[in-house]
Amino acid sequence: MTIEDEQEVPVAASNFIPLSLEEKSRIYKPWQYAVIAKVYGRKLEREILRQKIYTLWQPTENLRLIDLGSNFFLLMFQKEENKIRALHNGPWFILNHFLSVRQWEPKFMASETKINYFTIWLRLPELPTEFYDFHILQKVGNKIGKLLSVDNCTSFKTRGRYARLCVEIQLDKPLSSHVYIGNQKQYILYEGLNLLCIKCGRMRHNQ
Repeated sequence: MTIEDEQEVPVAASNFIPLSLEEKSRIYKPWQYAVIAKVYGRKLEREILRQKIYTLWQPTENLRLIDLGSNFFLLMFQKEENKIRALHNGPWFILNHFLSVRQWEPKFMASETKINYFTIWLRLPELPTEFYDFHILQKVGNKIGKLLSVDNCTSFKTRGRYARLCVEIQLDKPLSSHVYIGNQKQYILYEGLNLLCIKCGRMRHNQ
């Protein structure tokens, strides 16, 4: 959400505290490289989570971690490169539990927030070389979920064994095992989903 997008809620003048654009810019700026994380299905102590995240992400700076309640934690970076790594280099797992990571957003309230999406890398094994086209890969990614990025090796066509895409997917939606590109059946492999239910294709189950 941008500063300009915010709408003030009309209330009685006696209860209303207006915020100018200058004030919003000042109070939001320190959090521009922050992310919000939650370990899905398991509660971890703050320091244990910090140690695990340092091991996973290997940030190039000291990491400030704030407990937001409801098992949500805010991780504050000063460098954009660390935020990008946390958001796009996943999926991340801690003790075999999915670590949800999202961009910090204004007015975030942990008690009212539900995790509906997660980010994952997928592979398109033996994708015919003529389909190594960004617009085709974009269509494939958006058919499966929401395409976030294409692996550099895929972009430069230096890997012929498979194409690799990063997509955002709904937690409660079964994952597709294949798509059709024209009349070409293309199988999909998902990275790191050892807890994916093989019966329903969802993350919430472990059968």
